[in-house]
Amino acid sequence: MMPLAILLIAVPTQTYWYSSVVADPLTDQTMVIVIGENAGVSGPGLCVRLTPSELSLYLSTSMHLGETTIPVTWRFDAGEPSTSNWTISTSGRSAIYAGDAWTALRTLLRSERVLIGFTPPGHNRRTFAFHTEGLREELVSSNFPMMFL
Repeated sequence: MMPLAILLIAVPTQTYWYSSVVADPLTDQTMVIVIGENAGVSGPGLCVRLTPSELSLYLSTSMHLGETTIPVTWRFDAGEPSTSNWTISTSGRSAIYAGDAWTALRTLLRSERVLIGFTPPGHNRRTFAFHTEGLREELVSSNFPMMFL
């Protein structure tokens, strides 16, 4: 008899997007952070962070993800899944997309939903759905430079 594999998939009915604009007291440079969290699901947040010098897209979790990189698979709507290694933050609890964040954000904004899957060390695979409704509005309300999208 083959062992039973458990696949955890969290499919929320809604993703809540909220933003924060923070000024660095040392440089007076502004950083915009937009975070998507799923209603009724304990899981990672999908984050967009813009500083004057860079845009980053990352997952913020409460679990340890490893030391250097973690394979993350994502799928926009009914498109083909794509897997790449995301860089682990120094805290070990965030995974930063290592590709072109501007292209990824454009794709995210054209999509209705993105599925994101990863396997933390010592855990079963986790798959989460993020709905993009409200993301564009939250970016605009935070004065995100939409002309680049």
